[in-house]
Amino acid sequence: LISDGLCSGFAWLLRAALGKARGGRVLAAVDEWLCNRPNPAMQLVYVALVMGGYWLFCVHAYDLVGLWVPDVHRAVVPLLMLLSIASWLATCWSDPGTVDAANLEAHLAAYPFDYVLYRPKACPTLGITCPARSKFCKVTRRRVARFDHFCGWMNNAIGENNLRYFVSFLALHTALCSYGAALCAAIVYGEVTRRGLWSV
Repeated sequence: LISDGLCSGFAWLLRAALGKARGGRVLAAVDEWLCNRPNPAMQLVYVALVMGGYWLFCVHAYDLVGLWVPDVHRAVVPLLMLLSIASWLATCWSDPGTVDAANLEAHLAAYPFDYVLYRPKACPTLGITCPARSKFCKVTRRRVARFDHFCGWMNNAIGENNLRYFVSFLALHTALCSYGAALCAAIVYGEVTRRGLWSV
């Protein structure tokens, strides 16, 4: 709802400021650049969110770690941050399983056609036989084995070769967020108790 509202509001604002035709062209160009081509915009947002959250924790909560939770958390927080960033970088920089003329035969042998869901056909863009379970990623402009989706946060397609990195990224970030929330809740509870705010 929020993202749709922001996009609709941005479109309305562009059309109101530039006119319907020119605003539509600018909107189409922005959509093409942000949504239909690889670009680092979402990666920069990710870095800003993660580093901003870590900076806020270090500024406001890090000194309180020894008071309300054990000191071991002073080492665990940076370690989890490094692991999370490492899993993100691994997913961003890994090959998703690009199918090309050099590895086509290996992919055709790995995923034989079942003639129910998958039949031999030529890729209209690349001119090669499409291996079963492969898809053409319109954003990265390459055929990917076991293509799942294009992830803007990674600026990369997710497929056969990097799905494990992507799932580890999700698991590590889920753990990091849960751990951070529990840690901050314990710190806030300790501070509220110390200041006697429960009796207010």
